[in-house]
Amino acid sequence: MKRIWLLLLIAASCHATFAQKQSVDELRRELDYDQNASLDIKEVGVINRNGVRIHDISYASPKGGRVTAYLVVPAEKGRFAGIVFGHWGMGTRTEFLPEAVLYARAGVVSLLVDDLDVRPAPWRKSAPGSEPETVRNNFIQSVVDLRRGIDLLRARSDVDPNRIAYVGHSAGAHWGAILSAVDRRLKTVVLMAGVPSETTILLESDDPDYVSFRETTPKETLDKYFKTVESLDAINCVPYAAPTPLLFQFARFERYFNEAAMKRYAAAAGEPKQVLWYDTGHELNDIQSLIDRANWLHKYIGIGPIAPILQGSLEQSPQFELKDIEGRIVRLSDYQGKVVMINFWATWCPPCRAEMPDLVRLQREHANQGLQVIGITYPPERKDRVQRFARSLKVNYPIILGTREIKARFSSEDTLPLTVVINRDGKVSDIISGILLREEFDEKIKPLLMQKMEGEMRDAKSDH
Repeated sequence: MKRIWLLLLIAASCHATFAQKQSVDELRRELDYDQNASLDIKEVGVINRNGVRIHDISYASPKGGRVTAYLVVPAEKGRFAGIVFGHWGMGTRTEFLPEAVLYARAGVVSLLVDDLDVRPAPWRKSAPGSEPETVRNNFIQSVVDLRRGIDLLRARSDVDPNRIAYVGHSAGAHWGAILSAVDRRLKTVVLMAGVPSETTILLESDDPDYVSFRETTPKETLDKYFKTVESLDAINCVPYAAPTPLLFQFARFERYFNEAAMKRYAAAAGEPKQVLWYDTGHELNDIQSLIDRANWLHKYIGIGPIAPILQGSLEQSPQFELKDIEGRIVRLSDYQGKVVMINFWATWCPPCRAEMPDLVRLQREHANQGLQVIGITYPPERKDRVQRFARSLKVNYPIILGTREIKARFSSEDTLPLTVVINRDGKVSDIISGILLREEFDEKIKPLLMQKMEGEMRDAKSDH
């Protein structure tokens, strides 16, 4: 009798596996489209940010309408890795923008898409849970639009078609699980805080919205919903990802599904895979999760290391773009290669008033050596008062009307005056509280000016 039960269990398991395989094959057919159709890419504009270009674009969806997206591209020329990013539910193309800008500096071209729920009219589509067929159709379009994103990257001359990955968060991870099973062009797939199945989140979650949904929705409606969408469940797709490597990133303080469900999900995937856990919530805003993703992508698609970039960002002086009292734009980046003294001051501050004639003199005497003084008022002051005072002293450097936020970027000290010294490499070299004494200038700032002059003298000698 025991043997009969075992045979029945094996038969049931084989039938379930066969039915699941049929379901995935059917899903592949549903997600098929003409890869040779025109992408019809249209660009709205482009923004340059510290050597990275952010293109505001849209491209045609095979399911109708257009996909709005950001294309983030390194400024230099090369043959780069490519990443398609998928955001969480009701998120937008901005969710991964800081990460994409970071990766651009590591040699990556990234595509970040808006999903149907957040696209501008007339391309936006939403579907309530009471319309499971529409939910399914929208989900399929979301995945197809991401596959077209892979086409877009592969069509670019600056992207290596053999080094393309997908990174998805929450709903985006769900789409990524499907992509891992149906699209072999991806070198690897990263699944962040991914939901295993619709039943996991709708029937097991203790989130009040989901509790209310299942308590107020008739059982027949729930059963119809699950039957309609179950072939899209991530846990049914990841077994067919191999040989594509999967990285699972889970939160130990996840609020939408429990740890047992996440472990079942990861266990369903074949090899190669890695499963990592973080002491954070669904947002996965632990810096270690970013570092682990980057290391994984370095291994599988060859992006550059991000540790030196992050370290450089920490050491780099904060940037700003503000108007001075004459209405001119002042950018700290405009003074790259100079020694910059940012002087925080106020018209009502006696030491500040006493110091400013010396700053005027230093700017006049050392401008040719690469010195640039910038005055920033703190806390906020009236423009007309600042203008009168600056003109009375014939100030020869930019004066900016500052804010508490600008001051906080450089120092938490409330002492005035306060001078932040930035070296020629754009890094904060020193912060001087109180009046800048001549001895301090000679000791802390003059050597920074001399470094460039000595280098130029050596270059001149070598030319002869």
